Amino acid sequence: MTRAQSEQSKWQTLRRGTRIIYLHQYFTTPEMNGGVRSFEFARRLASAGYDVQVITSDRAQDAARGWRVQELAGFTIHWVGVPYSNSMNFLSRVAAFIHFVVRASAHVIGMHADVVFATSTPLTIALPAIVAKVMNRAHLIFEVRDLWPEVPIAMGVLRNPFLVFAANLLERLAYYASDHIIALSPGMKNGVVGKGYSADLVTVIPNSADVDLLFTSTDELMQWKDEFPSFSSRKFVLYCGTLGAVNGVGYLADIAAEARKFDPDLAFVVVGDGRERLLIERLARDLEVLDVNFFMVGNVAKSDVRLFFAGAAMTISLCVPIRELENNSANKFFDSLAAGKPIVINYGGWQKEIIEQNSIGIVIPSDSPQEAARQLVSLAGLQSALTEMSARAALLGKTVYSRDSCFKAFREVIESVVDKRL
Repeated sequence: MTRAQSEQSKWQTLRRGTRIIYLHQYFTTPEMNGGVRSFEFARRLASAGYDVQVITSDRAQDAARGWRVQELAGFTIHWVGVPYSNSMNFLSRVAAFIHFVVRASAHVIGMHADVVFATSTPLTIALPAIVAKVMNRAHLIFEVRDLWPEVPIAMGVLRNPFLVFAANLLERLAYYASDHIIALSPGMKNGVVGKGYSADLVTVIPNSADVDLLFTSTDELMQWKDEFPSFSSRKFVLYCGTLGAVNGVGYLADIAAEARKFDPDLAFVVVGDGRERLLIERLARDLEVLDVNFFMVGNVAKSDVRLFFAGAAMTISLCVPIRELENNSANKFFDSLAAGKPIVINYGGWQKEIIEQNSIGIVIPSDSPQEAARQLVSLAGLQSALTEMSARAALLGKTVYSRDSCFKAFREVIESVVDKRL
């Protein structure tokens, strides 16, 4: 038996029967709208022999209904009704967070666990995770998807002194109750370490590229083009994601208005929904670009969004100009790698470094729609540059940031904790 085979046998023995409670309030399957990081990691853990129990919310289900259990892809999902949408105001969101904390905490009390894994946001997911950890004397791994409360404080959403104090206290509690922390970007790791947590116990595992999920056949693409003739035959820039205050997608409507002056044929397509949707539509209508060179499609299932990526000339990821937001690990960025598309962003940070170091896109200004439009029109007219960027993006998606590659690092964290447990 080779050393590699011996190691594999060792881990198979260690994980056999090991139960992981996987807490993610906004877990989604490929048939739903949203990121599928947790789904892909959960199914891979199940394939590796772990007993995975996902605890999550059914955002469309009435809150009065109880828990329902679903077996899917080799693991078990526990759904409870906690209505939620991106259009909710801050207080309604907080109410949803608290509702889930109460329901999930009560639910996990009766569940056995060897390892508890909790992924934010919201930060309140740490509370049922700590309950499960204490009740089972289990190890806890906490995944930081956003630096809370740093981000809402920077945006001015969280201003009440008492709530700021409580949020900071909860953040520290989440970190210090954890045996290991996974951060989705280097900046997030720095934020965690800045709170006094050991850097040796923080692993950076970014969002990843699902190359297989975004594969599209020629026949499928032709059918899709027939459904969206208004922009599918044109070169278009794709934004695919949430339309929230943090994203600043209204800026793309401003860019579209300027781009018409240089190239009226270049289109901008927005796929997604959120609290800002009506405001963006109104702005685009006032700028006389809505359904002219600026199109809004609404939510699309993850299994279908691949068609929009396949048809796009390039993709764009946006956020409002707040420094704290540069640490984000946007799904749309990594979906672009999976689809092999040039990437455009309007912010700095680690994603800017990836783009510039690998020549897979451009960084446009966040405060000049005219200059941003000039750059996008110029790039759209350089087919050879687009082709070369696409090839480099695809290679990066298949290697460094592939889902399998990121899961390998994730599994190593899980196994290191299981090893301590056993």
